Amino acid sequence: MEHSCYVVIDTNVLVSALITRNEESPTVKILHFLAESKIVPVYSTEIMDEYKNVLRRPKFHLPEDIIDSVVKESSNTYKAQKVKRDIERNNQPANRERKAAG
Repeated sequence: MEHSCYVVIDTNVLVSALITRNEESPTVKILHFLAESKIVPVYSTEIMDEYKNVLRRPKFHLPEDIIDSVVKESSNTYKAQKVKRDIERNNQPANRERKAAG
């Protein structure tokens, strides 16, 4: 049985991975794990907005197609969507009350 690792990828990790010249850096490996579905990103609308805003800063000189690709890879993963829905469902008042009554 394969276990997935659910992670929130910090914006600094994305930036570091995209601007480094070291293909063996841990941040680059994280992007490879993401692309290979070895990790499952967990995110919110706010995190995705931060990714876009930070990656578009002129000082990073990142092409728009690279930014779009990274953001899409982070947000369009089926498992990430499922985890997001599960978390939202879990945080609904009825579910919290059931757990408290447990």
